[in-house]
Amino acid sequence: MKASLLLFKALAKNENIAVVGGGISGLSYAYFLTKLRPDLTVTVFEESNKTGGYIYSPIGYKKELPLKHNLNGAVEENFEKILFEKGPRTLRGKSDGTLIILDLLHRFKLTDQVYAIPKDSIANKKYLLSNGNKLIEVPNSFLRNPIVLLKFLMSPVFQFRKAMVNLICEVFRRKKGWSDSKMDESVESFLNRRLGKELSNIASAVYHGIFAGDIGKLSIKSLMPGMYQIEKHGNSLVGITLLNTKRNLLSIFISEQEKRVAKQKRNDNLLSKDIKKYEKFFFNKDLNLSKLSVLLKSIPMISFKNGLQSLTTALGENFSLSNSGKNRILTENGITQIDISEERNKIIVNNQYEFDYLKSTLNSPKLVKILENSTENLEKNGKIRNLIELMKRINYVTVCVGNIYVPRQDLLKSNHGFGYLIPKNYEKQTNNKEKLLGVIFDSDIEKSRKLLFNEQISRKLTNEELPNKDKIDKSANNKLFYTDVKFPELELDFNKEQLDYTKITAIMGGHYWSPSSNNQDVDKYDNEENVPSKSIALKMIKLAVSKQLNIELDDIKEKLIELEIVKNAIPQYEVGFIELREEIHQKVCEIYKDKVKLGGMSFSNGIGVPDCVLNGFTEALADSGIEEKEEPDK
Repeated sequence: MKASLLLFKALAKNENIAVVGGGISGLSYAYFLTKLRPDLTVTVFEESNKTGGYIYSPIGYKKELPLKHNLNGAVEENFEKILFEKGPRTLRGKSDGTLIILDLLHRFKLTDQVYAIPKDSIANKKYLLSNGNKLIEVPNSFLRNPIVLLKFLMSPVFQFRKAMVNLICEVFRRKKGWSDSKMDESVESFLNRRLGKELSNIASAVYHGIFAGDIGKLSIKSLMPGMYQIEKHGNSLVGITLLNTKRNLLSIFISEQEKRVAKQKRNDNLLSKDIKKYEKFFFNKDLNLSKLSVLLKSIPMISFKNGLQSLTTALGENFSLSNSGKNRILTENGITQIDISEERNKIIVNNQYEFDYLKSTLNSPKLVKILENSTENLEKNGKIRNLIELMKRINYVTVCVGNIYVPRQDLLKSNHGFGYLIPKNYEKQTNNKEKLLGVIFDSDIEKSRKLLFNEQISRKLTNEELPNKDKIDKSANNKLFYTDVKFPELELDFNKEQLDYTKITAIMGGHYWSPSSNNQDVDKYDNEENVPSKSIALKMIKLAVSKQLNIELDDIKEKLIELEIVKNAIPQYEVGFIELREEIHQKVCEIYKDKVKLGGMSFSNGIGVPDCVLNGFTEALADSGIEEKEEPDK
């Protein structure tokens, strides 16, 4: 469900634009806007000393033992380079935003940074933590590994008998059949009612990994719009699934002509409307997005050699270099006040800068502080007070990111994979005092990944004539289908015996640290914010990881542990969020005469990196006003 982000009128020629926030949302919007409209002058304001926001991939150094000797016999200090991701680290393979990101990195000549996690890779194994600290592997598909599927179905996480009874009964259960478009419900309430508590508990782990949130508060309308629509029309979730399965099974009996028509439809629908628009304005002769879309179906995750920050760094550099130096990024330059001059029809920033239009990608706590600083406006305009109260209704969670590195040891033993998530009921049944949400096995990801744009694959991804015509099915019109392009498979060579280090990231806190959460160890927490100190958080992470992975971190002498507590890290799309966001957009348009718009994770669609990049493009395209005009210069 799209947020109302579009300007009522396009930006005028040669206008001066401010973008507030130098994270992935702000940088994406600024980059695309200046490419679509080179006549504009764009300034990005960033309060910290770096761009990228929560995307941060610092490289640290750890002194290794024993010390090495150089050719002259002198002792040489040997430092090991270690990459720690402090925020997001991988991208989901098949998504519109990922297509755009890979196209951008191709343009920036950074394809050597892009690595793929093949679907049969060790790093594509994902786990849920069961009671007794047992890791249960989650099947990636129903047919690829029937043994994994069977073990999962019989595990205490799935609870086969209860889950199957609930699935069978779902067809007959009451559906609300919502008639009011504003109706909403929590994910937990919806899944409990329709599919039972067992499947709801599994979903709680998934949303621990995405939102660090509580599905008892998160919105089904925002997070699962497909299920919401099925409920809205009074249909059965299981019934719809079985109907689609039946159609797929019957497809083997259709005629060749019908198969060609179906193949033509799949070929035409490879790219969404948004990506077709992107391709229209940013055509790349060396990278065919339809072919790339086919390739990404077999690649569940994308990783980066030097961390995800290489994307935001490249976006910032390419933005700054465009438009003959007119564009600029002002770091260590936070916004404290935003006013509107009705006389000059301008937006005034910090009583210093004048702009024709301002795009904010900040979260609502930061925006509230800015609005409260505008004392003159507050006194004159009660609408701003109302806007502040609306923004305060958006809740955020604080997360702790603990990076742990141990050289020359494999601590993961028989549980290699991407990592594990912890369901909500684990906290209830085993008293998860540490409030851990999940753990990522970074070393397994790094050991499993393969260069995506290798020579063979790069050749097949060009916009030249489709290769291997003799091997590709043709329709009656001799048309070649992108869906028939065959890509060479990426090698799998993960070797547990050759692992020379272990690197993991533990994620803690989230909704467990929200002010409304009932923390038992209240003395360990900041009473105002319900968040532990760094020293306490470090002890909690070490205790939880040691317990859940059956290792003793305190007994390991050689290790490096870094900790970051990120406040207000993730907005929570709670029940009623869509209507709340819509109301905020309308108030901002009304107060600032369409000269200020909001974006970013809090006010656009989705919180993932691909979501932010896609939103940056669609919002820049809408604001540019050139969609029906000539294509921009490349």
